[in-house]
Amino acid sequence: MIEGHLIAHPGAAGSGLSPSSGALDPSLFHATLEPQVGLWKQVELGAYLESSLWPNGSYLFEGAKLRLKGRIAPGAWPFEAALNIEVGRSDPRSGEPPWAGEIRPILFKEFGRCRAILNPIIGLALSPFAAPSFEPAAKANCVVAWDSALGLEYYSDLGLFPSLEPLAAQQHLLVYTLDVYRWPKVELNFGLGQPLTRASGGWVLNSNLGLELP
Repeated sequence: MIEGHLIAHPGAAGSGLSPSSGALDPSLFHATLEPQVGLWKQVELGAYLESSLWPNGSYLFEGAKLRLKGRIAPGAWPFEAALNIEVGRSDPRSGEPPWAGEIRPILFKEFGRCRAILNPIIGLALSPFAAPSFEPAAKANCVVAWDSALGLEYYSDLGLFPSLEPLAAQQHLLVYTLDVYRWPKVELNFGLGQPLTRASGGWVLNSNLGLELP
């Protein structure tokens, strides 16, 4: 399968910043390519190739990550479960540690026409090394018409263990989503993200397109 992720922060437009200015990525527009392949029945290997468009028109390759995902055999638990492990290198201008990773448990459950996903993510700064961060995320949606589902996604960064950041300094983002499930080999998602705290930045537009290859 191959996926494309597009994220835009309209509020960053007009700043004129460039990669050579020494500033961190203002997140005007991000594009990520994610190829993935099944190794065994319950294991897949993937990669992220990340890039960004800056307000002055410069395009920057921001880094790459490898991802290994293992699923627990269906029926073993009352819900589907998987574990995702990532590690990669980022350009310092992205605002991310040069070497970082994450451990992402994935819990998934369907309720008729609705589904829920929970990700209690642990973020890892590997170089320079820092305490892990807690970044829980979740999603819920329901099919309403024409094989399309309306729902909500939630993303956060609560800070480093063991003492998390004060609420005002935490990042909390609520995304209103539309998922299209009409085609079995196509994943299509659109979202409008609303920041819930000042530290979360501005509004976000995103879309994801996934194609299962023959």
